[in-house]
Amino acid sequence: MKNERNIENESAQRAEKIMLICVAADHGGFELKEQLTAALKTAGYEVLDFGAKELVKEDDYPDFVVPLARAVMSG
Repeated sequence: MKNERNIENESAQRAEKIMLICVAADHGGFELKEQLTAALKTAGYEVLDFGAKELVKEDDYPDFVVPLARAVMSG
């Protein structure tokens, strides 16, 4: 059974491991991306949003995910 001290130590270790989270979505996932981004930020995560920045029915996912993928590849 975990005691309070162990729980605090585990929480501190998780906090040290929080990483930058990148998100991207086209019009099909725009609303969910916005909700997810808000929830992640509320939970204390750093979020980098590669777009879309507004809901545009004609946008295309590769326009947003390719820059995200390049950023992940470059570290």
